[in-house]
Amino acid sequence: MTTPVASKGKLDLASLDLSVLDHLGELHGELSQVDSRLKAMDEKRNAVAEQVFNRVRKDYLAQRQSLMDAAEPLKKSARELYDQVRSALGELEQAFEAARLDQEEIEFRHSLGEFDDAELKRRLQAIKGSIDSRSTAKKQASQIRDRFNKALKAIEELDGNPPPASTVDDSEEPTQRVTQVSEDDVTTAEMNHPDGDAEPEPAAPPPPPVVTPTRPPPRRNPDATVVFRPGRLIDQATDNPGGTYTLGLRPLSIGSDAGNDVQVEGVAGRQAEVGPSRSGFILRDLANKLTRVNGQPMDELLLKDGDIIEVGSVTLKFSQV
Repeated sequence: MTTPVASKGKLDLASLDLSVLDHLGELHGELSQVDSRLKAMDEKRNAVAEQVFNRVRKDYLAQRQSLMDAAEPLKKSARELYDQVRSALGELEQAFEAARLDQEEIEFRHSLGEFDDAELKRRLQAIKGSIDSRSTAKKQASQIRDRFNKALKAIEELDGNPPPASTVDDSEEPTQRVTQVSEDDVTTAEMNHPDGDAEPEPAAPPPPPVVTPTRPPPRRNPDATVVFRPGRLIDQATDNPGGTYTLGLRPLSIGSDAGNDVQVEGVAGRQAEVGPSRSGFILRDLANKLTRVNGQPMDELLLKDGDIIEVGSVTLKFSQV
C-alpha cells in the first residue's frame, strides 16, 4: 500500500486571506467600465465639440491610469500569493489522489480474498476520516483555483489592455466646425467697422495634425469666445455700382417686404438672411430653396469669400473683410 501524502502543505488554505483577489476584480470591473465609455465616445464624438471630446477623454484616461496604478501593487501581491498557493494546491491534489488509491487498493485486495467483509469495513473506516478531510480540502482547493483563474485573467487584461484607440488632439485647440448652425450659436464679440482700422485676428499656432483615414472633421469648442471678421455683400447690378451692405452681429435680411435690409421684388416677404456664427457668416434660405449660391439652390450654407448669391433679380457677392 502506498504511503499517504500529507493533506496540508506549508500554506494553510483555510486561513488564507484572498481579499487581494476581490480588490483586483473590483478594479478590473471599473477599468472595463471606463474602457466601455472610451469606446462609446468615438461613436458619439460628432455630437460634441472637439475641445469637449478631448476634455472628457482626458478625464477617462486619467481615471484609467489611476486604476492601473492602484492595481499594480495588488497584481504583485496576487502573483506572490499564487506562487505560494500553487505548491499547496499540488500537494492537496496529490493527497486526495493518494487517499483514493488507498481505498481502491483495499477494495481490490478484498476482491482477491485477502480478507473478509469485516476486515474490509474496518480498513475503510480507518481511512474514511482521511478521505473525507481530503475531499473537503480538494473542494476548497478547487474554489481557490477558480478565484485565482479569474484573478489571473484580470491581471492579464490589466497588464496588456490598452485604452481604445482614438485620434485626439490633446492640445484642445478649438478648430473650425462647419455644421448646421442655429441663431443661438452667435457669440458676442468685438468688431471694428469695415471702414476703420481692423485689429488683426490673433493667430494661435495650430497643434501638430494627427492624420488618420477615419478622423471626422474638426469642430469648434462651443464655449470658446470667437472674434468675427466683418463681411460685405456687394450688389453686382450694373445700374447700382458700389451698392454695398455691411455684415455684422445682426442678421441681414433679404426679401420683398419694406423692412428688409435688401429689398428684392418678386420674392418672398422674407426670402433669406445672412448672419454670423462661430465659423463665419451663414446664409439661410427661408422660402423653399429659391435662394442660390454659385448657381446652386441651398437651404443653409457657410459663405466663403467670393461666393455669388442670387435672390430673385438681385445678385450679391460675399466679401470677407
